[in-house]
Amino acid sequence: MGSILNYILPTPSRDTQQGPVSNYIISHFKYTLNSEILEGYRNVLVIETTGGYDSLENIFTDEFVSHVLENDLTICACVVADPGSEPSFKKINTFTKLNKIYDRISYIDSNVLFEVYENVSTFHYFLEEAYDSKQNFYGTDNDLGYVSVRPTENQLDSYRNKKFLSFSRNNDKRHRLSLLHDYLTNDFSDSYFSFLQNIDSQNNCKIYHGDDTMLTSDKYNEKIPIELDTKGIINGFRTDNTLPTHLFLDSIIHIVSETSFECNELFISEKVLKPILNYQPFVVIGPHNYLKELKKQGYKTFNEFWDESYDEIKDPAKRYMRVRELILDLNKKSIEELNLLYKNLKHICIYNNKQFHSMESNNSLRKILTKL
Repeated sequence: MGSILNYILPTPSRDTQQGPVSNYIISHFKYTLNSEILEGYRNVLVIETTGGYDSLENIFTDEFVSHVLENDLTICACVVADPGSEPSFKKINTFTKLNKIYDRISYIDSNVLFEVYENVSTFHYFLEEAYDSKQNFYGTDNDLGYVSVRPTENQLDSYRNKKFLSFSRNNDKRHRLSLLHDYLTNDFSDSYFSFLQNIDSQNNCKIYHGDDTMLTSDKYNEKIPIELDTKGIINGFRTDNTLPTHLFLDSIIHIVSETSFECNELFISEKVLKPILNYQPFVVIGPHNYLKELKKQGYKTFNEFWDESYDEIKDPAKRYMRVRELILDLNKKSIEELNLLYKNLKHICIYNNKQFHSMESNNSLRKILTKL
């Protein structure tokens, strides 16, 4: 086996895709397509899944395992755009041990909790991507038909008419459905919320604060879509440059509904960057220790001004109820009280914004791929 790397990128299928890792390889490394093996090279088969580690169960057939062993291949399984779940990872790890390919496989994951496993490399994919593409957030045409304009510090003292701002496109996860339920059953008329996609009729509509109060999918869907800047465009738009400045400058606190919640994958997506880029404080409906990890990345949070103990709660139902209590308590305050609160904490928002713009990518993906 040679010492020079060649990455093999398979044809996208139901279970595989050309995702961020494949795109990076195409730009920076030697690669071949469609299972082409190069003699004299160390050939690494890159698998970017469409369904996390569960997709690997469909890919790792007996024929696949034989192909890997007979051709002396190494496997690089990538779960980056969405984080991997630990139960699925443990299951596939057991499979690779039983089929004698455990020593031939390594993983790249954006769930940084997986750094404890010897064969997994982790990094904050969305943060590093954002640091590499700061120029793309503002001043470019977006899919919703407007150009986002970067706010300035001298605009921050203007009076704000709304308490909260929160964006939700998909409502297919329990924490987001719970937030939708709370929005519909409490008075948030002086806030900006969006909920775009219908609830699947097969969804059991479970929420975190009691099945006795839950609505049926039809009752939810008759209220959806609730839109802010989308104008009927519910799917298929990029979110990194959809930053409606007037909404950020007219609202006080951002509610971030993160990708992960129930399984506690420690994964920071681009969603928290919206309030950071636009000088807003934030409450995060996210996994256990999310705020702690954000602080490790150099950002500040707002425990001086409200209770952030929800971040320390591992149980998802209890964590949601604690963050719900915080949101409802803040909602009881008058708009004048919250405007005054913003003036007292805006220095943290300014700090976070400057921190983001001072950050540079660690080039983690290059380092990981080169290490292979």
